[in-house]
Amino acid sequence: VPRLSDYSAIVHVRHDGSTWSVGGLHLILHNSSQPARVSAVAPRALPVSARDVVEVSGINFFPAESSQLRCVFARPPHASGTATAADTDGAGTTTSTAATFVSESLLRCAAPGWSAVGTAVVAVSFDGGSHVSAAGGGAALTFYDPSAPPAIYSAEPPYAEVHASTRIILHGSNFAPASGGAPL
Repeated sequence: VPRLSDYSAIVHVRHDGSTWSVGGLHLILHNSSQPARVSAVAPRALPVSARDVVEVSGINFFPAESSQLRCVFARPPHASGTATAADTDGAGTTTSTAATFVSESLLRCAAPGWSAVGTAVVAVSFDGGSHVSAAGGGAALTFYDPSAPPAIYSAEPPYAEVHASTRIILHGSNFAPASGGAPL
């Protein structure tokens, strides 16, 4: 079976020992001993309450029964905290939405819409939510309120040289993407 990637192949058959079938079947190769892993989500930010379609990229995805294929969104107990994909103990908020299989590396699902700003870790489940992809892994989806200004809590480093170019990391809430996706 010639592989297209680690997770898919095109299957052809011969019935007479010399003539191959026309076309071929795209076969998804799923490694059940390895968890699916989420590497990115697009878009990376949405307004609060948005239920837009997001694309979840990763590896080892497979076309599970449609009722079992889910995107899992985990939020920390406080908007400024950090969530994990396995945050189901009640300390934070975890919800899931139905997902659509696109390929072994892409799923689509609707964002759940949140009532407060903050970041959710996005993971996937192929069994209705009982098990999620790579606990502690995932990709971040930030929810912001376009009607409110951002808040800055701290900066790293807390100082910079006047005549030097210094990268500063700002910590806060309600950060939104810049117009046209340009860096701030």
